[in-house]
Amino acid sequence: MALEVTTEDSDGSKSSVPITMVDPRRPQEIEVLATGDEVAVIGIVRRRFFRTGSGTASRTEVVAEDVIRPSQRARLRKSLDRVAEVIGAELD
Repeated sequence: MALEVTTEDSDGSKSSVPITMVDPRRPQEIEVLATGDEVAVIGIVRRRFFRTGSGTASRTEVVAEDVIRPSQRARLRKSLDRVAEVIGAELD
């Protein structure tokens, strides 16, 4: 399943990145997302390199573990706590 998320900086400039979900936990929630819906994406940023006819190219994407609506506060908090644990373990 693939999505694209766009963020807007404080100066109004926008950036988009493709979101790839290999095994979505709640596919029915992803399928009903519409353009403009706010989401939090939990995952890793990955840059892939590949060859083209004119040389080497790259693609940056986020491989998402979960995509959560901010209104789902308990679920979002649980995911962010899990992220904090992983980061804390890597810093130790």
